Amino acid sequence: MHNPRVLRRLLTLSFVTLVPYIVFGCGARTPLPVGDKGGDIDTPDASSASTDAGADVDGGLRRDDGGACDGTCLPGEPPLRASIIAAGYAHTCAIHAARGLVCWGTDAHGELGDNGVGPLQTRPVAVHGLGVGATAVAASFGHTCAITQRGGVVCWGHNYFGELGTGGVADRLEPANVVGLDRVISIAAGVYHSCAVRSDGSAACWGLNRDGQLGDGTAVNTASPVEVRAPPLAAMAAGESFTCGLTRQQTVVCWGTNSAGALGDGTFTSSTIPVRVALDGVTAIAAGPQHACALTSDGVVHCWGANRSGALGNGTTNGTPRPIAVLGLPGPARAIATSQRHSCALIVGGKVACWGAGTLGDLGNGTGADSYFPVTAGPIDGIPVAIASGETHICVVTSEDHVRCWGGNDQGQIGNGTTNGYARPVAVYGL
Repeated sequence: MHNPRVLRRLLTLSFVTLVPYIVFGCGARTPLPVGDKGGDIDTPDASSASTDAGADVDGGLRRDDGGACDGTCLPGEPPLRASIIAAGYAHTCAIHAARGLVCWGTDAHGELGDNGVGPLQTRPVAVHGLGVGATAVAASFGHTCAITQRGGVVCWGHNYFGELGTGGVADRLEPANVVGLDRVISIAAGVYHSCAVRSDGSAACWGLNRDGQLGDGTAVNTASPVEVRAPPLAAMAAGESFTCGLTRQQTVVCWGTNSAGALGDGTFTSSTIPVRVALDGVTAIAAGPQHACALTSDGVVHCWGANRSGALGNGTTNGTPRPIAVLGLPGPARAIATSQRHSCALIVGGKVACWGAGTLGDLGNGTGADSYFPVTAGPIDGIPVAIASGETHICVVTSEDHVRCWGGNDQGQIGNGTTNGYARPVAVYGL
């Protein structure tokens, strides 16, 4: 068993050591911890880590018109390619058209799913045991989850609080089935919890629940999925100790801890059941450890919660418990991603805009400076169609199914065969 107090201390130290590094120094990441079987475990607060990229409205529909929609297209929107990407704390995973599901970066908790071959991988390695293939992937601090082609969910990596959903708390070095789930269309991975949406709009979560982040009206941890008390959902996004759901009516509900205003309901009151965010016409959501962002149908990005290093993009570092528009985007957005201290958006026409912390080149604009307003990352070789954000690294998938990453890389999370940081996008080896 891992000691959660030791883990917390190590994570805290890792965040402290990031600060003094310059752009090309080392950095770590999300976007992203064993107790009793489903019992309430008294543990210290989980350390911050960010989550996977924005979750889009899909309604469980698919189409094939030149590229796999993978359940994330809105009517009339060009389809995404077969490659899908997710970023964990210091690892990255992608579903590649030719190579299947691959991951790279730290493997400290088995989050790469390669049966523990090494402590880290600086180049993509295949996830073992996915004979039926995967259609979506989500990553966080020390675990990864994927939707299988049969509509089930498999998870692997760290399992201290039952975040793998296997009914037990043993870590897994290869994919293991989440118990009792089928017809899944969307998944999300928080720091110590995971969630899934089924094709009928019902949702389930599992793992740490001390702050009510599972949304079942309790604060009891569980190693098996429990039903979320939410209206029919299309997608979910998971932060550190809170979760948000995108409803089929294009509204947002959130639940869990609210000390930083991450629930977006205008209060700082935590809730074990979903509360409504005052925003309509939402097409995608994303969650960092203590803030969240939503994309509306007019291409505007709205964020709320903690505002470390300007991650809300409103020109300040002041947090807010209600949605505010990001200022200065270079055009309408079509996808979003969040992390601990920064956020990013894909802009219609092919640009990538990021704002917040830039100490390790996180913003991708060639500097190591923070920015409270969006700045353009690049140059990017290709047209980005998907984006994911880790703690200090960001990756995009281009329309040619290539992957480009930038930012901190001390664990090989950029995937180019090195552990050097990059303040501008570089190609992932073999993708």
